[in-house]
Amino acid sequence: MSWKIRGGSATVKDADGNIYKAVKIGNQVWMAENLNVTHYNDGGEIYNATASATNPDSWIERPGRLRCYYDNEPNNGKIYGQLYNWDAVNSGKLAPKSWHIPTNGRR
Repeated sequence: MSWKIRGGSATVKDADGNIYKAVKIGNQVWMAENLNVTHYNDGGEIYNATASATNPDSWIERPGRLRCYYDNEPNNGKIYGQLYNWDAVNSGKLAPKSWHIPTNGRR
């Protein structure tokens, strides 16, 4: 797995080099922070989309693998992480290498 114990804390690194806190629960290690990555784990870019003021969810239905910041404000990525549409989540490349997005069948 791509996680380490650093200074007594578990961490994981994404494709952009961001480091997140992780926590071990039972036999599983979970990220303790929201993902804020702009590249897939194979290095491909996740395209940024913006939502319109009149229809803030408009970006979700656009074709392609997309991400956006809460309120279209990049500084919110540091606080909340980013939002990813289903095509990006379902790509199998969003989570850091050797990690996966939890599903009902696989947590």
